[in-house]
Amino acid sequence: MLNSVRAPKTAELIAAQLRQRIARGELCEGDALPSESQLMDQVGVSRPILREALRILESESLIDVRRGARGGPRVRLPDAAILARSTAVLLQLKGTTVADVLDARGAIEPTAARMVAERRAPDVLARLRSLHEDELGSVSDVRARATASARFHNALVESCGNTSIVVLMGVLSTIVDHHHALVAAQLSREWQGYRGPYMHLITEGHGRLLALIEAGEADAAELLWREHMREARAWADGLLADNRSTTLVDLLNPLTRL
Repeated sequence: MLNSVRAPKTAELIAAQLRQRIARGELCEGDALPSESQLMDQVGVSRPILREALRILESESLIDVRRGARGGPRVRLPDAAILARSTAVLLQLKGTTVADVLDARGAIEPTAARMVAERRAPDVLARLRSLHEDELGSVSDVRARATASARFHNALVESCGNTSIVVLMGVLSTIVDHHHALVAAQLSREWQGYRGPYMHLITEGHGRLLALIEAGEADAAELLWREHMREARAWADGLLADNRSTTLVDLLNPLTRL
Protein backbone atom coordinates (compact mmCIF):
# COMPACT_ATOMS: atom_id res chain seq x y z
CA MET A 1 0.00 0.00 0.00
CA LEU A 2 1.37 3.40 -0.97
CA ASN A 3 1.55 6.20 1.57
CA SER A 4 0.02 9.55 0.73
CA VAL A 5 2.46 12.20 -0.41
CA ARG A 6 1.87 15.88 0.16
CA ALA A 7 2.50 18.01 -2.91
CA PRO A 8 4.73 20.98 -2.12
CA LYS A 9 3.03 24.36 -2.03
CA THR A 10 3.83 26.88 -4.73
CA ALA A 11 5.56 29.13 -2.20
CA GLU A 12 7.81 26.24 -1.15
CA LEU A 13 8.80 25.60 -4.77
CA ILE A 14 9.68 29.26 -5.30
CA ALA A 15 11.68 29.30 -2.06
CA ALA A 16 13.53 26.17 -3.23
CA GLN A 17 14.48 27.86 -6.52
CA LEU A 18 15.87 30.90 -4.75
CA ARG A 19 17.62 28.69 -2.17
CA GLN A 20 19.39 26.82 -4.98
CA ARG A 21 20.53 30.07 -6.56
CA ILE A 22 22.03 31.14 -3.22
CA ALA A 23 23.68 27.72 -2.71
CA ARG A 24 25.20 27.83 -6.20
CA GLY A 25 26.62 31.28 -5.57
CA GLU A 26 24.43 32.99 -8.18
CA LEU A 27 23.18 35.20 -5.36
CA CYS A 28 25.86 36.25 -2.87
CA GLU A 29 25.95 37.76 0.60
CA GLY A 30 24.41 41.24 0.52
CA ASP A 31 22.92 40.91 -2.97
CA ALA A 32 19.47 42.44 -3.36
CA LEU A 33 16.78 40.23 -4.83
CA PRO A 34 14.71 41.65 -7.68
CA SER A 35 11.73 43.76 -6.69
CA GLU A 36 8.42 42.10 -5.83
CA SER A 37 6.93 43.04 -9.20
CA GLN A 38 9.94 41.65 -11.07
CA LEU A 39 9.88 38.39 -9.10
CA MET A 40 6.12 38.06 -9.62
CA ASP A 41 6.64 38.42 -13.37
CA GLN A 42 9.54 35.95 -13.38
CA VAL A 43 7.76 33.16 -11.52
CA GLY A 44 4.17 34.01 -12.44
CA VAL A 45 2.60 34.05 -8.99
CA SER A 46 0.58 36.45 -6.89
CA ARG A 47 2.07 38.80 -4.29
CA PRO A 48 0.79 36.75 -1.27
CA ILE A 49 2.42 33.57 -2.59
CA LEU A 50 5.70 35.37 -3.30
CA ARG A 51 5.73 36.91 0.16
CA GLU A 52 5.13 33.50 1.71
CA ALA A 53 8.16 32.17 -0.20
CA LEU A 54 10.28 35.06 1.08
CA ARG A 55 9.10 34.41 4.64
CA ILE A 56 10.31 30.80 4.29
CA LEU A 57 13.78 31.99 3.27
CA GLU A 58 13.80 34.61 6.00
CA SER A 59 12.98 31.94 8.61
CA GLU A 60 15.99 29.97 7.32
CA SER A 61 18.21 33.06 7.75
CA LEU A 62 18.97 33.09 4.02
CA ILE A 63 17.54 36.54 3.39
CA ASP A 64 17.00 39.67 5.40
CA VAL A 65 13.89 41.67 4.43
CA ARG A 66 14.50 45.35 5.04
CA ARG A 67 11.72 47.90 5.28
CA GLY A 68 11.56 51.38 3.81
CA ALA A 69 12.20 53.06 0.46
CA ARG A 70 15.56 51.32 0.01
CA GLY A 71 14.38 48.12 1.57
CA GLY A 72 13.57 44.73 0.12
CA PRO A 73 15.03 41.26 0.50
CA ARG A 74 18.81 40.83 0.56
CA VAL A 75 20.82 37.63 0.76
CA ARG A 76 22.22 36.88 4.21
CA LEU A 77 24.24 33.73 4.70
CA PRO A 78 23.72 32.00 8.06
CA ASP A 79 26.70 31.74 10.41
CA ALA A 80 27.53 29.31 13.21
CA ALA A 81 25.82 31.46 15.83
CA ILE A 82 22.51 31.34 13.96
CA LEU A 83 22.81 27.59 13.40
CA ALA A 84 23.78 27.12 17.04
CA ARG A 85 20.60 28.81 18.23
CA SER A 86 18.43 26.52 16.10
CA THR A 87 20.41 23.43 17.10
CA ALA A 88 20.34 24.47 20.75
CA VAL A 89 16.55 24.63 20.67
CA LEU A 90 16.39 21.05 19.37
CA LEU A 91 18.93 19.86 21.95
CA GLN A 92 17.06 21.65 24.72
CA LEU A 93 13.80 19.95 23.74
CA LYS A 94 15.60 16.61 24.05
CA GLY A 95 16.89 17.46 27.53
CA THR A 96 20.52 17.45 26.40
CA THR A 97 23.14 18.12 29.08
CA VAL A 98 26.37 20.05 28.90
CA ALA A 99 28.22 16.75 29.40
CA ASP A 100 26.57 15.36 26.27
CA VAL A 101 27.77 18.29 24.16
CA LEU A 102 31.27 18.07 25.61
CA ASP A 103 31.38 14.34 24.80
CA ALA A 104 30.50 15.09 21.17
CA ARG A 105 33.20 17.72 20.99
CA GLY A 106 35.75 15.35 22.50
CA ALA A 107 34.90 12.72 19.89
CA ILE A 108 35.27 15.03 16.88
CA GLU A 109 38.08 17.45 17.69
CA PRO A 110 40.92 14.87 17.80
CA THR A 111 40.05 13.94 14.21
CA ALA A 112 40.43 17.59 13.26
CA ALA A 113 43.86 17.61 14.92
CA ARG A 114 44.88 14.64 12.76
CA MET A 115 43.75 16.42 9.60
CA VAL A 116 45.67 19.57 10.49
CA ALA A 117 48.84 17.52 11.06
CA GLU A 118 48.34 15.72 7.74
CA ARG A 119 48.11 19.03 5.90
CA ARG A 120 51.08 20.70 7.67
CA ALA A 121 50.12 24.09 6.23
CA PRO A 122 52.70 26.70 7.28
CA ASP A 123 50.11 29.48 7.58
CA VAL A 124 47.94 27.32 9.84
CA LEU A 125 50.86 26.45 12.08
CA ALA A 126 51.83 30.13 12.31
CA ARG A 127 48.27 31.07 13.29
CA LEU A 128 48.09 28.36 15.96
CA ARG A 129 51.49 29.34 17.38
CA SER A 130 50.33 32.96 17.64
CA LEU A 131 47.16 31.90 19.47
CA HIS A 132 49.22 29.71 21.79
CA GLU A 133 51.38 32.70 22.64
CA ASP A 134 48.20 34.56 23.54
CA GLU A 135 47.30 31.71 25.89
CA LEU A 136 50.66 31.84 27.61
CA GLY A 137 50.34 35.58 28.01
CA SER A 138 47.04 35.35 29.86
CA VAL A 139 48.22 33.49 32.96
CA SER A 140 46.95 36.08 35.41
CA ASP A 141 43.35 36.29 34.17
CA VAL A 142 41.08 33.24 34.20
CA ARG A 143 38.56 34.77 31.81
CA ALA A 144 41.22 35.86 29.33
CA ARG A 145 42.82 32.43 29.57
CA ALA A 146 39.52 30.67 28.83
CA THR A 147 38.90 32.97 25.86
CA ALA A 148 42.40 32.42 24.47
CA SER A 149 42.11 28.65 24.88
CA ALA A 150 38.73 28.65 23.09
CA ARG A 151 40.29 30.57 20.18
CA PHE A 152 43.05 27.96 19.89
CA HIS A 153 40.60 25.04 19.89
CA ASN A 154 38.29 26.75 17.39
CA ALA A 155 41.15 27.69 15.07
CA LEU A 156 42.39 24.10 15.14
CA VAL A 157 39.02 22.84 13.92
CA GLU A 158 38.59 25.64 11.37
CA SER A 159 41.95 24.64 9.84
CA CYS A 160 41.20 20.92 9.36
CA GLY A 161 40.08 21.32 5.73
CA ASN A 162 36.76 19.49 6.14
CA THR A 163 33.77 21.79 5.72
CA SER A 164 31.29 19.42 7.40
CA ILE A 165 33.43 19.15 10.54
CA VAL A 166 34.00 22.91 10.60
CA VAL A 167 30.26 23.67 10.42
CA LEU A 168 29.24 20.99 12.94
CA MET A 169 31.95 21.96 15.40
CA GLY A 170 31.19 25.64 14.90
CA VAL A 171 27.69 24.95 16.19
CA LEU A 172 28.90 22.87 19.14
CA SER A 173 31.70 25.30 19.98
CA THR A 174 29.26 28.18 20.26
CA ILE A 175 27.50 26.25 23.02
CA VAL A 176 30.73 24.99 24.63
CA ASP A 177 32.33 28.45 24.62
CA HIS A 178 29.28 29.88 26.39
CA HIS A 179 29.62 27.19 29.06
CA HIS A 180 33.33 27.82 29.52
CA ALA A 181 32.76 31.58 29.74
CA LEU A 182 30.24 31.05 32.53
CA VAL A 183 32.63 28.74 34.38
CA ALA A 184 35.49 31.24 34.02
CA ALA A 185 33.24 34.01 35.32
CA GLN A 186 32.45 31.89 38.40
CA LEU A 187 36.12 31.24 39.08
CA SER A 188 37.68 34.55 38.07
CA ARG A 189 37.77 36.09 41.54
CA GLU A 190 39.15 33.13 43.46
CA TRP A 191 41.57 32.03 40.75
CA GLN A 192 43.45 35.18 39.83
CA GLY A 193 47.00 34.15 39.04
CA TYR A 194 46.19 30.43 39.12
CA ARG A 195 49.02 28.31 37.65
CA GLY A 196 47.96 24.76 38.54
CA PRO A 197 46.84 21.79 36.41
CA TYR A 198 44.86 23.86 33.92
CA MET A 199 47.94 25.89 32.98
CA HIS A 200 49.85 22.64 32.62
CA LEU A 201 47.28 21.43 30.11
CA ILE A 202 47.68 24.61 28.07
CA THR A 203 51.47 24.98 28.16
CA GLU A 204 52.23 21.28 27.74
CA GLY A 205 49.31 19.89 25.73
CA HIS A 206 48.93 22.71 23.23
CA GLY A 207 52.68 23.10 22.82
CA ARG A 208 53.18 19.38 22.21
CA LEU A 209 50.39 19.37 19.63
CA LEU A 210 52.07 22.19 17.72
CA ALA A 211 55.31 20.22 17.59
CA LEU A 212 53.50 17.15 16.23
CA ILE A 213 51.67 19.23 13.60
CA GLU A 214 54.96 20.74 12.47
CA ALA A 215 56.45 17.24 12.19
CA GLY A 216 53.42 15.90 10.33
CA GLU A 217 52.83 13.20 12.96
CA ALA A 218 49.11 12.75 12.29
CA ASP A 219 48.56 9.57 14.34
CA ALA A 220 50.40 11.00 17.34
CA ALA A 221 48.58 14.33 17.05
CA GLU A 222 45.19 12.61 17.15
CA LEU A 223 46.15 10.43 20.13
CA LEU A 224 47.66 13.37 22.01
CA TRP A 225 44.63 15.56 21.45
CA ARG A 226 42.22 12.83 22.51
CA GLU A 227 44.18 12.38 25.73
CA HIS A 228 44.52 16.14 26.18
CA MET A 229 40.77 16.63 25.98
CA ARG A 230 40.17 13.67 28.29
CA GLU A 231 42.52 15.16 30.89
CA ALA A 232 40.97 18.62 30.58
CA ARG A 233 37.51 17.13 30.93
CA ALA A 234 38.47 15.03 33.96
CA TRP A 235 40.01 18.08 35.64
CA ALA A 236 36.95 20.22 34.96
CA ASP A 237 34.54 17.48 36.07
CA GLY A 238 36.42 17.07 39.33
CA LEU A 239 36.27 20.77 40.03
CA LEU A 240 32.78 21.46 38.70
CA ALA A 241 30.91 18.19 39.07
CA ASP A 242 27.54 19.93 39.25
CA ASN A 243 27.99 21.30 35.72
CA ARG A 244 27.90 17.83 34.14
CA SER A 245 24.14 17.53 34.59
CA THR A 246 23.37 21.13 33.63
CA THR A 247 20.91 21.11 30.74
CA LEU A 248 21.12 23.45 27.80
CA VAL A 249 17.79 24.91 28.90
CA ASP A 250 19.59 26.22 32.00
CA LEU A 251 22.88 27.03 30.28
CA LEU A 252 21.34 29.02 27.41
CA ASN A 253 18.68 30.77 29.45
CA PRO A 254 18.58 34.37 28.15
CA LEU A 255 18.53 35.54 31.76
CA THR A 256 21.96 33.94 32.35
CA ARG A 257 24.60 36.61 32.79
CA LEU A 258 28.29 36.20 32.04
